[in-house]
Amino acid sequence: MFEEAKSAGVLTMESPLSRFLSMCAQTGRHEMFYDQLPRWLLFGAPSRLCRELARLRVCMERRIESDQQDGRAKEQLGLINWVFDAALAAPSNFLSRKLQAFYARARAATDS
Repeated sequence: MFEEAKSAGVLTMESPLSRFLSMCAQTGRHEMFYDQLPRWLLFGAPSRLCRELARLRVCMERRIESDQQDGRAKEQLGLINWVFDAALAAPSNFLSRKLQAFYARARAATDS
């Protein structure tokens, strides 16, 4: 049963956020992302969520650098950048600072 689920793509090493982001981009239902992500952030911008957003941003940037025609990566990066832009525009800079710190770490980890 485990092998069946794995071969069907149900069990992957991707994070739930990565799968959700991919699904929203693949189906073109960006409103699902725009609706759900703020709900998660209302719980105090958990570090794990911010870290994963930063990691995915770096991954999408790298995919686009290696293939300028990767439309799915561009779509997913657009959704992620929406979060970073909204955080930057917020009156409090708490979320923006947190996201930027994780982003800098994720970039440094892939640059080395």
